[in-house]
Amino acid sequence: MLDVNSGAVHIIDEMIFDILDIFDGENDVKVIATLSKKYAPADIVEALSELHELINNGELFAPDIDVPPTFKSFGVVKSLCLMIAQDCNLRCKYCFGDEGTYGHRAIMSEETGRAAVDFIIKSSGLRRHCEIDFFGGEPLLNFKTVKAVTEYVREREKATGKIFKLTLTTNGMLLDDKKIAWLNKNNISLVLRSS
Repeated sequence: MLDVNSGAVHIIDEMIFDILDIFDGENDVKVIATLSKKYAPADIVEALSELHELINNGELFAPDIDVPPTFKSFGVVKSLCLMIAQDCNLRCKYCFGDEGTYGHRAIMSEETGRAAVDFIIKSSGLRRHCEIDFFGGEPLLNFKTVKAVTEYVREREKATGKIFKLTLTTNGMLLDDKKIAWLNKNNISLVLRSS
């Protein structure tokens, strides 16, 4: 038998199995009255004594444990990959993303990007460090939204105490000195990929 909260594993016999169908840790009299026709009362009392000893040692009916955030029933979100542009300037035939469109050309709105930031802040729990990757297709096709979301992230960092690592995955073809300077100024790491 496993006591889930303590992690203790107990080998039990048929009598203990029957006792545990009734026993709640405080109803010894009921257990003895119910099982005294099947087992000798002295054996039941001895078994109950052993069960109480396990309870006192925290190895049976252990109290609920404080579950770490990683294992809670709701997920803790630590990173998001934002599909900033479902389009690509290269549109390679062999691209895993169907020429960067993923089957449908679209760009993410600034509002959706800001909502994604709010989502990760709400869903990251006590976690302080979060990550967002601007992805596509080619995210530089929608640089306006990249800039708006980055600005919003920096505002929300100040308000929440969260720390965001931002990356931008690009084929590099649309980079120019102005964009590179802006990315550096805003501490955005580039992930260069070849299609």
